[in-house]
Amino acid sequence: MKISSLSSSHKNHDCVIEKYLRQISNASFLTPEQEFYYGRQVQKYLNCLKFRENYGAYFSQEDWAMVAGLEVGELEIVISEGLQAQKILINTNLRLVVSIAKKYHSSHLDLLDLIQEGNIGLIRAVRKYSPDRGFRFSSCAYWWIRQAIMHSIYSHSRSIRIPPRVIDTINRINNAKQLLGKNLNRSPALQELSDFLTIDPQKIQDYMEVGRNVISLNSQTSIDGNMELIDTVASNEDCFIHELGNQYLGEDVQLLLTNLSDREERIIRLRYGIEDGIPHSLRKIGVLMDLSRERVRQLHNDAIRKMKELYL
Repeated sequence: MKISSLSSSHKNHDCVIEKYLRQISNASFLTPEQEFYYGRQVQKYLNCLKFRENYGAYFSQEDWAMVAGLEVGELEIVISEGLQAQKILINTNLRLVVSIAKKYHSSHLDLLDLIQEGNIGLIRAVRKYSPDRGFRFSSCAYWWIRQAIMHSIYSHSRSIRIPPRVIDTINRINNAKQLLGKNLNRSPALQELSDFLTIDPQKIQDYMEVGRNVISLNSQTSIDGNMELIDTVASNEDCFIHELGNQYLGEDVQLLLTNLSDREERIIRLRYGIEDGIPHSLRKIGVLMDLSRERVRQLHNDAIRKMKELYL
């Protein structure tokens, strides 16, 4: 992609964000009294909705009103006001989502993606908000928005998806380790973590094991980029070559290599340092032979298979 096209895509992305910010900036902030009022309307609507969910989709409006203890007209008002109140609470707090999302913009997720995840958390907050407890809606919404964003970041940062409930427990364990570490001036023992969190020590170990980051075998392990992690891991093929070298030494190894194609023979020689005593990575061999790393791996495996058949 050309630099000009990259610059254009960045400009378009920024324009989308600016347009969205302009749209949500028109909504005015709510007073505490307004939040309590709209919150109660949403709760009344959700309470009525539970009756319909219990009886299924074929529940008529008249039956719904009767079970809810309302007239049909009253039920329609509750539904209309509840949906409107829900919309108002969401629209007036979209800026809160943006402000929280910006705090995590340094992560690998795009700002718009973080905002979208935060908006999902905001919708949950509207349904969970209980105005009778006396708290502002923004206090309740902040936790749900942040939780949704954190779950998204954590899920996208891992190759294997972990359920949100497990993520919460892992975060609790990590926070407890930091807190106890500051108080004790050392890393807390497993039993100390268990006592602090009231979680079984074995379960803590299991959660910590699940929380470990997954590292790709193709990640670079050298500064020049010629060696990958997979090149440092022992394999059955490597053991076979070393065993073969120890037993046959010299002429017999050369004899086995003559049964390979020219490319396969060279790959084995380079891979295990038979010529110069310096093992080469698959990527390096690919550069020397003008082949892709995957093609080198395939030829290498074919060569090993042939040598095993002759040897065994």
